[in-house]
Amino acid sequence: MFSCLKTLTTNALFTLPGLTQSITIVEPSQRVLQSTEFRRLKRSIGQLEQVKTETAQKLADILNLEYKALQEAAKGHPASQALERTVASTSPPAVITVVSSLTQDADALTVALEKLGEKGYSTVLVGVGNEAKTGYGHTHRVVKTLLRMGLCRQTETNRVVVADPGELLTRWAGYYDFALMNKVNAYFSLETDLDGFAKRLPTVGEHDLRYALTLQAGASLVTPYVRPVNIHLYVDPEKLGAWQRFLGLQLTELGGNVFLVEPYDESVFYKVQRVRDVCVVSNVQLYLDLYNYPARGREAAEHLRKEVIGF
Repeated sequence: MFSCLKTLTTNALFTLPGLTQSITIVEPSQRVLQSTEFRRLKRSIGQLEQVKTETAQKLADILNLEYKALQEAAKGHPASQALERTVASTSPPAVITVVSSLTQDADALTVALEKLGEKGYSTVLVGVGNEAKTGYGHTHRVVKTLLRMGLCRQTETNRVVVADPGELLTRWAGYYDFALMNKVNAYFSLETDLDGFAKRLPTVGEHDLRYALTLQAGASLVTPYVRPVNIHLYVDPEKLGAWQRFLGLQLTELGGNVFLVEPYDESVFYKVQRVRDVCVVSNVQLYLDLYNYPARGREAAEHLRKEVIGF
């Protein structure tokens, strides 16, 4: 028995280094409870108190306990205290806009904004996720403008949502210009066929190269309308040389059939889609790029909007 145990222990010690090498350390993701809908909680309490049954009264007592606990927790929260200092020098009626990631602050902000509403203030709560990658100040200015234009609206819980996505997209496309917003670098490639060119793109992951097709080349994969004669793809500016070597491109001053585009902003890579194993910009970004592009871009944009986007 002792001999068997010794053998098992020895084998375990020999295999331990191999096991530890295969261990992958995963960073724990942040998880929070869903925010309480404060107004709905108050409404539920009011409705239950009107029902004169023992079961309803017990449930109302439980919800009242939650209601009081939320109020008590909100009192000492930094977000609530910041709001109190803000309104100390501002009299109602005034509009108080709060921009928050809505993780740890959600319940406290909901309680604080509800109380401000009772005092006569108008409140706007803008939730910003980490994926937006925008500053709170910039977000506040954009939301304020969209509210004034009627393109966004406040919900009953003071959240901001898009009121008319179709009108918002139309106005956005009206002033967006692909050629003016981005830096376009022209190259010549011996590969003139889009299918042949596209077959090389799925392997770029091996070279740590990020990209997204756009304009007619991208549209031809999503919803074919105009046969592309040029290929445009967004790339990271610092990777231009790597792309030139990978695709065998020749830099040219005039003409060109492959265009490496340095994006005006990281947002062009937001919600990139894979079509036939090739990365293409999101449908909204594709529409914006096409809309004011001279080579039948408007036609392709409206075809995309009708067949794919839908608003």
